[in-house]
Amino acid sequence: MKREKEDCITVNIMNVAQERFFYRLPVLRFVELKFAIEYLEEHPDCLFDNLELYVSSVILGPILYSYGKGEYNEFDQVVDYLTQRNILTNADFVRHLKELKLVVLPSETLEQNEDFKEIEQDTIMTEERINCDVENSVWPYLECAYSNDLSFFETQDGFEKMTLYLIHQLFRTPKFLELSKDTKLKSAFGEDGCKRILKALRLPLVSCIHSHIVSRQKDFNLYLMDNSTNLEFITGDQPVVNLDSARPVTDFDIFFPISPTKALFFCKKTRFDTIYSWTQELTRERVNSLNIKICESSFKQIYASNERIIKERNYFSYGIID
Repeated sequence: MKREKEDCITVNIMNVAQERFFYRLPVLRFVELKFAIEYLEEHPDCLFDNLELYVSSVILGPILYSYGKGEYNEFDQVVDYLTQRNILTNADFVRHLKELKLVVLPSETLEQNEDFKEIEQDTIMTEERINCDVENSVWPYLECAYSNDLSFFETQDGFEKMTLYLIHQLFRTPKFLELSKDTKLKSAFGEDGCKRILKALRLPLVSCIHSHIVSRQKDFNLYLMDNSTNLEFITGDQPVVNLDSARPVTDFDIFFPISPTKALFFCKKTRFDTIYSWTQELTRERVNSLNIKICESSFKQIYASNERIIKERNYFSYGIID
């Protein structure tokens, strides 16, 4: 079921949270762009690709589209900065940028302009495509988990793909931006600027956190939670939840319901032994508290196998509801 303005609507679970605004890339101001690029230069291991490719595909696309609509007045500074720093070295791309500096298309012609239609799609689809690739790569392992088989997690491929998937999902919706405790970043760029920077750096941050976890692979494990109570698990547009958000960002206690009766739990082995052994003997009260966590972490939508589960427990009363 879908929570939106407190209405229950039946949806196809395969289309859960296909909300393109989740992935729309931000338009960075010039000072924000400089900060993001300097961060990436200092942390090259965070990048999936090289710096030029990331800047051109993730950071510049939204700026180009905003400039084309006549809404970005720092375009000259951006192009000069990137070319002077030799961040963009592809001659054709740089030439295209300089040509764009010469003309701003009238807003009424944008819908007909193929170049800008493509740029607009890229501001939405770039991150979505990456997330889809990550999700597709882990699907065979999720099928194993449905069958109570977690042996894949003992392999290098299974560990790396599943943990990358969990971290991607954890930072999936815009709500993760609201959880930032980086007071220096907020002080320097303001609340909105901080959110734009974190959104632009989401993929490198995910990569950095994932590398940290892979380097400490022996410390972590994946556990299966079997819900035999008469209260089902629910899920939401933020399907992966960190149960202890007060801990360092690299020490996750991740809860991930994969069906009404099964969930995955990922944490450090020592944390499981001392704190989370209860996950192997679930009670109705524990299931309810986990469902509430899902509600509190969701951005706009929660899902259940039927409307009664949501309404009887008043799950609409938790989390953000637009």
